[in-house]
Amino acid sequence: MKKLNWFEWSLIIIISLLNVVSAFVYNDVDWLGMISSITGVICVVLTAKGHISCYYWGLINIATYVAVAYFASLYGEVMLNALYYLPMQFVGIYLWKKNTNQQDELVKASLMTKKEYIIYSLISVFGIVLYGFFLKAIGGSQPFVDSITTVLSVVSMYLSVKRFKEQWILWIIVDFVSVYMWVVAFLSGEANSSVMVLMWIFYLINAFHGYINWNKLEKRG
Repeated sequence: MKKLNWFEWSLIIIISLLNVVSAFVYNDVDWLGMISSITGVICVVLTAKGHISCYYWGLINIATYVAVAYFASLYGEVMLNALYYLPMQFVGIYLWKKNTNQQDELVKASLMTKKEYIIYSLISVFGIVLYGFFLKAIGGSQPFVDSITTVLSVVSMYLSVKRFKEQWILWIIVDFVSVYMWVVAFLSGEANSSVMVLMWIFYLINAFHGYINWNKLEKRG
């Protein structure tokens, strides 16, 4: 955390304050949810930084989010996070430890080959289409928008542990679509949606920051 610059600290503080203010404005102080949200913010900022500690914060974020989702009976979210995101944190720790610059403790970013770029692009497109039709069949709201954020988040997580800088292209898309999704929810009168719009805008800013920073990490080798 000492290695964060003023911009990175600003993202963490602003988004954390948004969560706290939202909780008290809506008179719904969910401490478990607040911990999950704030640790999630710290996690993504440290990921953009390229510091392995992002996964330790990620463990706290996911563990608390699984509990929140379970109590809310969102069992799909429980399974996705418990069975995929949680174990991927340990995979990330293992792989990043083997590829960390000892001088500044930042990860050595890698670049996809053309073959890998095509493979992951095809996986993403087919995954979005198939999952989108599935969500539509079960009556999901904004099925293909929801599918884009879910599928690309899963692929981005995998690219993150593999240290590919191209993960940030997908995170930017995810965040753009998430902003749109929550703006639609806001216009529909969904509670707390205004805060979610602001939160995803800050995530989007962080994703651009991550892409710029990982370009530097990749060139440094």
